[in-house]
Amino acid sequence: MSFDFCADQARQRGEDCLGTAPTPSTYVCVECPSPWASQQFESKATPDNLRCWMAEQDFQRQQTKFLLISSHPSQQQSGARILFFEKPSGPARCYQRRETWVADPAQIVNQLQRYFSGEKVGIDTTHSRDRDILICTHGAYDRCCGRYGYPLYRRLLKWASQPKLSHVRLWQASHIGGHRFAPTLVDFPEGRYYGGISLAQSQQLLLRQGPIQDLLVAYRGWGLLPRPLQVAEAAFFRQYGWDWLQLRVEYTLTAKDDQEIIRGALLCHAPDDYCRTYGVEVEVDRIQVCGSCGDQLSAWALKYHLRHQSPPQLIKGKQPQRSRPFMQSAPGSPLDLTQAAKGKPKGKSKGKPHLDRSGL
Repeated sequence: MSFDFCADQARQRGEDCLGTAPTPSTYVCVECPSPWASQQFESKATPDNLRCWMAEQDFQRQQTKFLLISSHPSQQQSGARILFFEKPSGPARCYQRRETWVADPAQIVNQLQRYFSGEKVGIDTTHSRDRDILICTHGAYDRCCGRYGYPLYRRLLKWASQPKLSHVRLWQASHIGGHRFAPTLVDFPEGRYYGGISLAQSQQLLLRQGPIQDLLVAYRGWGLLPRPLQVAEAAFFRQYGWDWLQLRVEYTLTAKDDQEIIRGALLCHAPDDYCRTYGVEVEVDRIQVCGSCGDQLSAWALKYHLRHQSPPQLIKGKQPQRSRPFMQSAPGSPLDLTQAAKGKPKGKSKGKPHLDRSGL
């Protein structure tokens, strides 16, 4: 009997991956040698105290995404690296990145406890040239990630050894979401997601050159934006090309009474001291998808389509609103549906972390 791969089914059905990028407030990436078990912290290489600590945490809310990462064996050290990516305050073009390294993996828990108690752990590397490319190779979670993600990682790793890409680090990663779009990757610290991405498209992404239209075929969206606005952001990415990546962005988001049309605006702060405000309307649709390998059309997913884009309004010298959390509505502004629908508190959580277990 043939085995149905969810990524093959998605491609055969022509499913568009745009508007499916995960949107956690915080990512915690812990270096741990692969292979990984289906439940990542049950993996053989996971330190015992980390496995126990994770089991004690409250995972009711979906604010923090934990990932295991691993580099090529020849690049591994005896210790472990921990990367933190957090949504910043005010308009931004990427996540805030902090990085630390422990000589003994048993000390990972201590670093995580310090971080979630509010300490600034490690070094802030947000403004460095360094990029972290995470490719999902978690075949034990879903077979497509092993079948398509791991070969892409190995081929891209060999190609990216050239000196001009010395600032790019390639990582294998545990489940980042959207395995039906395998191979999938996320480009940090920007937090932009790609799915069904080819080797040629991956090379274009690392070099940041060439026709942007070729790359956007594989674009899932920007994790700093709610999913309805990811389709609008992709339209501007297509319009402005690579220059779009230099803008700092914030948003407002609301919906009409019928809930089928979502209205919002992207406020883009450019180096020329102008803030450009783009009003958009996004149409909401609901389709059946194959959620995992071996399944038929068994899951429902929301799809978003850009319905209308208004001409930009230019505001000279608008100052960023740094008094409120990045990408969230200010008091009296339109409602942020992604927060209200899930009942999630805004801003960084205190105390125990909350794991994002979204599978689609």
